[in-house]
Amino acid sequence: HIENPQSPTVLLGNIDQVEADATAWAEQATDAQGRKLRKDAHCLLAGVISMPRSEEKQWDKFKVMAIKWLKEKYGDNLQCVIEHQDEAHPHLHFYCIAKNGQSFDDIHEGKKAQKELKKQNPQATKQEQNIAFAEAMRATQDNFSQRVGQPFGLTRLGPGRRRLTRKAWQAEQAQAKALKDVEKTAKK
Repeated sequence: HIENPQSPTVLLGNIDQVEADATAWAEQATDAQGRKLRKDAHCLLAGVISMPRSEEKQWDKFKVMAIKWLKEKYGDNLQCVIEHQDEAHPHLHFYCIAKNGQSFDDIHEGKKAQKELKKQNPQATKQEQNIAFAEAMRATQDNFSQRVGQPFGLTRLGPGRRRLTRKAWQAEQAQAKALKDVEKTAKK
């Protein structure tokens, strides 16, 4: 799907080591009952952070703030961050692996929220666990938006998700840009 593919730029860690580290963690990890993990158990947390191509002039500052956020969020579990510039939007891929003694649920916000709910309420239904999962993931996205996206005038949700008219969406985009400009002026 890419006309002129380019090699990704490694910004943190070693992409060649990620698979080996994830496999090594999975081989030593055990489940709650102390049994070896199943072959299809989660062993790698991965994500993508992107920015619209129209905002490309801010990309270098954006990616620095994004990596800082990732380091604060995942600490030593953050193994690698790579950058792609050869697609429709510049973006980062990030990879996190649990440390020996940690479970995958310890580094995945949604899984951690489900686990905490089950601990607090052993009778919690699967639906309640799914709601806890979704709320935790939404909170992570909200945090990223506040700390990284909004300083660059990016909004959290698109127009279709909230059924906005084009006019309302453009007004919201203008407001986000104005807020970014005010914050930039205030910092001077």
